[in-house]
Amino acid sequence: MDLYYPGLDALPTLHEDIIDTDTPHLETERLKRDLAAMLAMDATAARSIHSQPPRRTAILSDETTAGAIKLQSWWRQRAAQQQLATLMLEKFEADEARRRMREQRLVEDTLQLLDR
Repeated sequence: MDLYYPGLDALPTLHEDIIDTDTPHLETERLKRDLAAMLAMDATAARSIHSQPPRRTAILSDETTAGAIKLQSWWRQRAAQQQLATLMLEKFEADEARRRMREQRLVEDTLQLLDR
């Protein structure tokens, strides 16, 4: 049963056409996992809203819709923070490798000068 709540984004599906075929295999797998996790979080929010005791009217309150939207935005913010942390770690590792190479060259140059 598909649930629709006003104010919520349409839920993505895991069809292959979403994923670019030119991306490397690992990137594709990571994207699939991220989409599956996002779908699970969105489905959890929809179920929690749907399972609440019925009110006098069948219309969802603004409070429950806002809660589902908050949960969606929290998940997307968390995914963005995780991606930022990954990028920062990659940058740090590259900077560290450059620093080590520079130190190694200095040591080699010093050894050459001492051998003369």
